[in-house]
Amino acid sequence: MDIAWIFLETGRQIDLIRLEVVGTYDFLEGYPTASWNDRLLAGLAERMKTGYPRATNHIVEPSRTTPDDGPNGPFGPMELFPPITCIGLFRSGPIDDEADSMLTESVLAVAWFQDGPDLPVSDAMRTALERLDWDALAHDRER
Repeated sequence: MDIAWIFLETGRQIDLIRLEVVGTYDFLEGYPTASWNDRLLAGLAERMKTGYPRATNHIVEPSRTTPDDGPNGPFGPMELFPPITCIGLFRSGPIDDEADSMLTESVLAVAWFQDGPDLPVSDAMRTALERLDWDALAHDRER
């Protein structure tokens, strides 16, 4: 069963078939910095490769904010991503026009960050997802 449908600007419909939602940070001590967030993105990319080995992976670049009243310790100023991290697995018809649509589908795992638990996709992120270059990012696979 599909969780949601998104219509790309190109007119292609993509179906959200799996969704993982977690909090972005789980600090007991300290705070996120730019270098910490860079490592977070690298770890997220690795997690996606492991979790979705039959799909290509894409991370929508998150906004980075530096609070005026945040700490500025030895590792630099605080830098925040939105507090909710989502990983969605999307599928659609084949990219290759000559592929048999009964046997072939295109897939893409996408990670994004959003400000609240607006599920399955916040309105702001829906707009970003509608702009995905599906033909360049996704790949065809046998069903």
